[in-house]
Amino acid sequence: MTRLPLAATATAPRCSRMVVTQALRAWGLAAMADTSALIVSELVTNAVRATGVTERDAEYSALERVALIGLQVRLSGPHLVLEVWDGSHDAPTERRPDANAEDGRGLLLVRTMSASCGVRWPEAGGKVVFAMLALEAVPTGAAHPSSPLRANGRGSGRLDRALDEVLAAGSS
Repeated sequence: MTRLPLAATATAPRCSRMVVTQALRAWGLAAMADTSALIVSELVTNAVRATGVTERDAEYSALERVALIGLQVRLSGPHLVLEVWDGSHDAPTERRPDANAEDGRGLLLVRTMSASCGVRWPEAGGKVVFAMLALEAVPTGAAHPSSPLRANGRGSGRLDRALDEVLAAGSS
């Protein structure tokens, strides 16, 4: 399992893509990296839009109180599970953009490219948006370390509690 707290800023999707790609390579699942990176990028982008700072050149004062979001990548039976937590209680909504729209297709892509996807509302607060992908190979690396990376710093306790709750509940 890989868990990473991220500042909810415009750089979070890029960081999440790199983390997912590296984790899957380490687990012997490199063939799933491109699809997984695209899906997690869409989920993280939505989390940033829901709770964070979306401007690329944001003023420092806007970043002083930036929210945390959490990325968790794990295996559950025959699935790779990609989960993104944010502090908002609002469910993401799938849009139907017209052919010329430049955005609005993220959740459609996630739904189309994953075996299953959805939203959970952990008791710790916020929401966890997830996507499950059928494993294309048997993992060969250390996909289940004994303890996940923990967030450290302001607001990280809620993030860890929410993702721990999702882990305890399983991936159903």
